[in-house]
Amino acid sequence: MTFAETFIAARNEKDAFWKTAGEMQLAMQAERIAFFKKKFPRRKNFDYKLIADLPETAAMFAPWKEKADAITAVHKEAETKFEEELNRLALEESVPATPIMGQVTSYSASTYNSQGWGANRYAEMGAESAADTARFHGLQAEVMIIGTWKGHDGMAMNTYGVFVNTTEIGWEMVKLKPGPTLREWLKMCWKRGVNPRVYNPYLPAGLEDKLGIDYFGNDKVTG
Repeated sequence: MTFAETFIAARNEKDAFWKTAGEMQLAMQAERIAFFKKKFPRRKNFDYKLIADLPETAAMFAPWKEKADAITAVHKEAETKFEEELNRLALEESVPATPIMGQVTSYSASTYNSQGWGANRYAEMGAESAADTARFHGLQAEVMIIGTWKGHDGMAMNTYGVFVNTTEIGWEMVKLKPGPTLREWLKMCWKRGVNPRVYNPYLPAGLEDKLGIDYFGNDKVTG
């Protein structure tokens, strides 16, 4: 199968799993409610706490747990196989290009509230970083404001959309392909005037020196 076919098959399998799990949850709850009504016929409202510790409740739960564990195990095995196949196909296939630009993701200033007045800047540059990944694979990419609202301090807060000339599935392929290196990403963050540790606080101190770049996004001159 192609990447697109495999992606759709994986999504269908996941949807089927959650549908079955949801139906099982509803059926189990119906059984509990029926037992509760039989146990407490004068009570109008179901209260699970009243039957939680009863041996009958444990006996009812056991077969449901066995069924849930079984379908979960099957789903996890299928999910792992799909992930492995998608990673393999993403490396082999080219990303499909479309004649129109479609939104593939978005970045909101609300995510970066800790940066105060710089929240919009960090959201926009986060979006530009995603656009860089698309451009890395030969696609066209644009970043545009797709929403604005007022924050608690009255500051305009923006949401930035990333638009790329590919399909939804094409973008999923992009995310699985190797993108810009960590060094290139760090350089672009500093060039754009944003601290990469806002996006990834686990980056070790001194990494820029180790990779030979300064805090303006330039290569360090040695010698």
